[in-house]
Amino acid sequence: MPPWIRRSLIGLAAVLLVLLAGAVLLVATFDANRYKGVAIDWMKSNRNRTLAIDGPLELSVFPRLALRASRVSLSEAGRSERFASVEQAALSVALLPLLQGRLQVDWVEASGVQVVLKRDAQGRRNTDDLAGAGPSGPAPAAPAGSAPARTPLAFDISGVVLKDVRASVQDLPAQIDGTLHLVELSTGRLTPGLDTPVSLDARLDFRQPALKGTLAGRLRVAPEAGGALRLGDIDLAWRGDLPGLAAAELTLAMSRFGFEPEHQALSIDRLKLGLKARRDAGPLALTLDWAALDIEGQRLKGSPLQGTLSLGGATSVELAFKTGAPAGSFDAVTLPNLDARVSGSAAGRKIDGQVRGRLTAGPKAAAWALNGQVNGNAFTLDGNAKLDAAVPFVKAQAKFDALDLNTLLPEGASAGTSGERPGPAPADTPVDLSGLKALNAQLALRAGSLVLRQYRVANARVEASLDNGLLRVPVLQGQAWDGTLDASAQADAKGNRVAVKALASGVNINALLKDVAGKDLLEGQGRVTLDVVSAGATVGQLRSRLGGQAALQLRDGAVKGINLAKSLRQAKAALGMADRSQKASRDEKTDFSELSASFRIADGVARNDDLALKSPYLRVGGDGLVDIGRGLIDYTARVSVTDTSAGQGGAELAALKGVTVPVRLTGPFEAIDWNIRWSAVAAGAARNKLEDKLKERLGVQSAAPGASAPKPKDVLKDKLLKGILK
Repeated sequence: MPPWIRRSLIGLAAVLLVLLAGAVLLVATFDANRYKGVAIDWMKSNRNRTLAIDGPLELSVFPRLALRASRVSLSEAGRSERFASVEQAALSVALLPLLQGRLQVDWVEASGVQVVLKRDAQGRRNTDDLAGAGPSGPAPAAPAGSAPARTPLAFDISGVVLKDVRASVQDLPAQIDGTLHLVELSTGRLTPGLDTPVSLDARLDFRQPALKGTLAGRLRVAPEAGGALRLGDIDLAWRGDLPGLAAAELTLAMSRFGFEPEHQALSIDRLKLGLKARRDAGPLALTLDWAALDIEGQRLKGSPLQGTLSLGGATSVELAFKTGAPAGSFDAVTLPNLDARVSGSAAGRKIDGQVRGRLTAGPKAAAWALNGQVNGNAFTLDGNAKLDAAVPFVKAQAKFDALDLNTLLPEGASAGTSGERPGPAPADTPVDLSGLKALNAQLALRAGSLVLRQYRVANARVEASLDNGLLRVPVLQGQAWDGTLDASAQADAKGNRVAVKALASGVNINALLKDVAGKDLLEGQGRVTLDVVSAGATVGQLRSRLGGQAALQLRDGAVKGINLAKSLRQAKAALGMADRSQKASRDEKTDFSELSASFRIADGVARNDDLALKSPYLRVGGDGLVDIGRGLIDYTARVSVTDTSAGQGGAELAALKGVTVPVRLTGPFEAIDWNIRWSAVAAGAARNKLEDKLKERLGVQSAAPGASAPKPKDVLKDKLLKGILK
C-alpha cells in the first residue's frame, strides 16, 4: 500500500474516532432541560404564545430520537388563557429511517391532555397560527416556479396510547358546543395497507347538538393514501342521549367499510344497526340490515335493504320496510321497489297503511316518489333535494285525501284535539325563526281534509317558498269554521318579522275565536278580514308590536258576557242608584241581528269608533280600544232603546226609549267588567217619565204599530187653540 494512502486512512480513522467520541460524549452529557428556555422563547417570539414546561425533559438522540415531557402547557395566541396542557407525553422515533425519508415511530403515549378548540363566526380558528400562520398572518405563498411538493413521508407507528384526553369544542359556524373526553384510545401498528386493531372508550357532553353519553367499542383500521378509509370488524355502542332522544342505546356492527373518494368507491359488508331510545312521546326502536353494497364509479351492485321502526306512546306505530336491489352509481344510489307496511294507533284510532315507491340519494342530491294509503286515505309524495349547495334546496309536493298531523306530533303538541281549545301562548314564550335559514324550498300541499292541533280545514291548499330565511305562503286556502278561508303570510328570520293577510267568509265567529285566540266572546256568522304585521323575539313582543287593520261583519249572533236588554229592564230600580259594575258571565248574552266594526291596530292596540249593532230592541254604537299586548279592553258602548211595543219586558224599556245608555267595558279579556252608567241617563229617563205623565193627563193614546205617537206638547197646543176658538 502506498505510504500516502496509509497515512490518509490513519488520518481518516483518527477523525472518525474523534467524531464518535464526540457523539458519545454529547449523548452522555446532553441535558435537554438546558434548552427549555430556547423552546419557550421561540414560541413567544414566533407564535406569541406562552409555553410553560414545569416538569423535567428527557431526550435521547441515538439510535432513537426519544422525548419525554411532563406538566407542559401552552396559552392562547396573544392571551394568557390556557389553550392546551399535558401531564405526561412520550415519543420515540428511529433516527436512521428518518434520514432515509421514513417515519418509524416506536411508540406515542400521552395522558392528562386538555385542549380548547374554537372557531368564531368569521371562521377563524384558535389553531390557525399553529398550522403555519405566524402572529403576523398566514405563511407566504411559495414563489412561482418553485419545486413541487415532496412525496408525503412514509410512516410506520408501532402503536398509540392516549389516556384522559379532554377537548372543549366551540364551533359557531357548525353550531357545535361541548366537551369530548377520550378516556382511552389504543391502537396496534399503524402503517399504510396494514389492518390494525383500535379500541375506544369516550365520553361526550355536548350542549349543541344535544349529545351526552359514552361511545365504546372496537374496530380495525387500514390507513390509506389519498384520503381513503378502510375499516373492518366494526363493533361500536353508544349509551346516552341523542338529539330528541333520551336513554339511547345505539349499536353498529359491520364486517367491512371502505371509502375511496379518488376512485369513487364505497363498500359495505353486513351492516347491522340497532337503536332503542325514549322520546317525549314514548319509546322508539329502529333496526337496519344491509348485507352488501359495492360501488366503484358507474358500477354498482348490492343487496336489498330492510328494517323496522317502532314508536310507542299515545301514538304508536309499527313500520316494516324492504327495498329491491339498489341501482345507480357513486353519485346517486337508487333504492327501488320500496314496500313499507304501517300499523298502530293514534288518538284512539287504528292506523293501517302501506307505502310504495323509490328513493334516490347521493352526496349531491336526493329524490323520492312515494304513494300509498293510510286508513283508506290515499296520498302521493314526490320531490327532490340539492344537497351540495351552501344551503340545501328542496322542491316537494304532496297530495292527501286526508291528513291528520296530530298523529305525527309529539304527545302534548296536539293540544285541542280532545275538544278543549287552548288559550294564547304565554307572553314569554320564545319565537325563534332562525331555523328558516337552514333550508331553501318550494312546497305545495293539497288535502281533502287537514287537521293540525285544533284547526280542521277541508279542501286545503297550501303553497310556500323558503328563500334565505324568508318564508312566503302566497296561498293558504280551505274551508273552515263553516265558511271559507283565503289567506297569505310571510315570516322573515331577519328581525323575526311575521305578516298575515286573511279573508274568512261565512264563518262561525265563535268557532274561529276559540280556535285562534282561545276566547268565547262572540257568536254569529259572517265575514272577517285581517291585515297585520309584527316582529319580536317572544310571543309578548309580537302582540305588543302588532300593527295593521281588521274588520268584521256578522249577522244573527250575540255578544257574550252580558244581557243588555235584561239589564236595561232594571232601569226603574237602577236610576236611583249609583253606577255599578257586573262581571261578564258565560250564561248571559246580548243578541243581535247585525254587527259590524273595523279596527286600526298600532303598537299592539286595536282602536274602534264605528261599532254598529242592531237588535229588535237596541241599537249599539261605541268607541274604545283593545290592548292585545296586555290582554286588556277599555271600550264604551252607547246603547239606545228603539222598540218597546212588543215582547216581554217592553214596558220596562219604555223609560229609556230615545235615551243613550253608556256601558263601559274594562279589564282583562278573561274577566271583563260591564259598567252601566246610570248616572248619565237619569235626566233622559226623567224626561221620558214626564212625557208619559203628560200623555196620561192629556189623554194621548199610544200609537198603533208602525205609526208615530203625537208629542204631548203638540196635543197641549191643539187643546188650547180649541178652547180659545169656542
